[in-house]
Amino acid sequence: MSWTRVDDLWCERRELAAINFADRWHYLAMIQFCSRADLRDGVMRGVDARRCSDHPDPNRALAELVKVGLIVSNVESDTYTVVEVDSHLPSEASRKKTADAAARQKRKRKHDAGDHSTCLERYCDQAPRDVTRDSHADVTRDVGTGRDRTGQASTGGGSQDQISSWETVEPGKPELKVVS
Repeated sequence: MSWTRVDDLWCERRELAAINFADRWHYLAMIQFCSRADLRDGVMRGVDARRCSDHPDPNRALAELVKVGLIVSNVESDTYTVVEVDSHLPSEASRKKTADAAARQKRKRKHDAGDHSTCLERYCDQAPRDVTRDSHADVTRDVGTGRDRTGQASTGGGSQDQISSWETVEPGKPELKVVS
């Protein structure tokens, strides 16, 4: 959702007092178009500048707005620039705050529905744990370990071969005993 900021004395501005109500309405519609389309520089195509409101004669309205200095016309590129658009659009801090609130609300809705996949550990005991932090601290970083097959030698064809006997020691009896 886009937002347009207008201060309490906006309707009393000298530039607006010099033009009729329909032209003021068209100017406000241009500001709101910039907000909706995220045109932070205020530059809009001529076709958009003419269509942004239901003004009966948008070309005349644009000429009046240029005459009082609220917009600037660029005839070569058929564009119009809303001069003070930055004072009417939400600030970057406000936009970030809105985005953060939307993300927080989305996490809350998922949490309330029993989905804890996006929960944060500090707020939910069922949140997924951050396993990347210290989970592999004791693991070697040598990716080739074990690939050279230097482990237990195998003389048979696989795990199906039976080992017939090996030497073992029973606890408490020092002599070796062959178990088969």
